[in-house]
Amino acid sequence: MALATLAQLKEYLGVTETTDDALLSRLLDVCSASIEKWCSVRFKAADYTDAFDGNGRAAIFISQEPLISVSAVAIAGVPVQASASITSAGFYVADRVLRLRGGLVFPLGEKNVEVEFRAGYETIPADVVQACVKLAALRYKERDRLGTASRSIGGESMSATNDDFPESVERVLNDYKSVVPL
Repeated sequence: MALATLAQLKEYLGVTETTDDALLSRLLDVCSASIEKWCSVRFKAADYTDAFDGNGRAAIFISQEPLISVSAVAIAGVPVQASASITSAGFYVADRVLRLRGGLVFPLGEKNVEVEFRAGYETIPADVVQACVKLAALRYKERDRLGTASRSIGGESMSATNDDFPESVERVLNDYKSVVPL
């Protein structure tokens, strides 16, 4: 589930002992889930079977990204073959759009189009891994400041933010944010 490993987080924090491993692992899971929710993207590659409403057109938008492949399409339980060429009937994929050729359309109907596909990243992008590590490290370090907005000690002051993501993490994640919610 986590977008980064415990070893990557511990290396970033400079932590070698195992005392907080359970906490660090939980933080990685929570931060990974927050990142995926905020981006509306499931980063780890997975296989999906989803039903879509037929729209009377030759194209249906697949909401998961990045779309790696489509392995099967059925309309009202009838399989549709992959198109072998531009002139042959069947399905093909362009970006996140499942298209039909040869005069075929997805007939109007509720959940009458079933699609088996693979989406996500086979290898999580390095900048997303680092963003997750940075966010988990921040949450780990700020656990001592829970509920404290600012503090003054000996003439020095410290203030904490309650932002969901620090700006450096948000900048990275903006490149992956989907315009279509999950």
